[in-house]
Amino acid sequence: MNKQFFSTHKWRLMLLLIGSLAIAACSVLFFPRFSIDVGDSAKYHAIATSLVTEHAYPIIEEELYAPGYPLFLSAIYSTLGTSQGSIIVLQGILLGGIALAVFCFGIKFFLLKPKTALLASGMVLFWPYFILYANLVMSEILFIFVLFIALLTLWHSWNVNSIKHTITAGILFAIATLIRPVALLLPVWLILGSFIIARLTSLQAPSARRILIFFAAVFLTLSPWIIYSSIRTESITPVATNLADVITKFDEPEHTALDTLKQKSMNLALFWNPGAGGYQADAVVEKFGAAKYFITLYKIVFFILLLFAGLAALRKTPIALYSWLCIGYFWAVHTVLFPYPRYALPAIPFVILLSIYYLQHMIGSKKVLNQK
Repeated sequence: MNKQFFSTHKWRLMLLLIGSLAIAACSVLFFPRFSIDVGDSAKYHAIATSLVTEHAYPIIEEELYAPGYPLFLSAIYSTLGTSQGSIIVLQGILLGGIALAVFCFGIKFFLLKPKTALLASGMVLFWPYFILYANLVMSEILFIFVLFIALLTLWHSWNVNSIKHTITAGILFAIATLIRPVALLLPVWLILGSFIIARLTSLQAPSARRILIFFAAVFLTLSPWIIYSSIRTESITPVATNLADVITKFDEPEHTALDTLKQKSMNLALFWNPGAGGYQADAVVEKFGAAKYFITLYKIVFFILLLFAGLAALRKTPIALYSWLCIGYFWAVHTVLFPYPRYALPAIPFVILLSIYYLQHMIGSKKVLNQK
């Protein structure tokens, strides 16, 4: 993004900022507060508290967790206190940052009209499941914010042959990995996928020099933590030690290879569970009874958008294939692991962008036909 971009779209960007602040304010004032004493929230809180009070990074339940989100929390705790409201406000602003990244993607790479790009980014900003996770002490919103800035920077570097942007993208991917280790293999996936996209389209694949620079930036950014965690655990630890637990979480000893294969096959479909379930949704429905109808509507809308996103891939444009490359990574990883509904969150902005992209193309084609 440059000054001209901000100048041209300043009022639209201002709307996104106002929207994110409105979400943050309404969340603090009206949304039910969720406990931070359960699940990953409790672990993040315990690590962040230890960083602030004892200046030490603890091992929780014999596991060394990725440092990105605990460091984010500790920065909040040390400057704004431990109020959950401060976390919600900042995550609401980060949600606005995700919407801004989606707007930039729409304008610069999907070639959406400004109003259409604003619609896509507005849908992301007010997407119920994003608002829910902006209210939780969980890493998803911070992770998706950094991830989308990294993807935006990488795609830009491929289009303008910029070494500076290549290095920046590598650093951002490493930071995203330190927030959620699931992104560890994403750079490799994207580079390999870029060669496939180059064969299918007119896009030029990145040169060997740029690929080496990109991976060097990723590795050099990750290496201090890898060295620290490996020394601390006395074994080679890429980012966190709980990966093996995640892989084997649902593989009971009595399960046969066929049972495991059936489970992983089911995961292909379960990944696309659009959320709106679990105790968090129950808490919202308990406070706002009519929310159950909106949850049903939400699921219907999601699958309609997913259908349009799938049709967009048939156009075989570089940006559509790149988007599905990103979606495919999380789909593949969580088919192998386990597809909690929140694991599909990084894919949702691309689903929205692709569906809007497809609809704009279809409407434009129809207008051309009517004019003939």
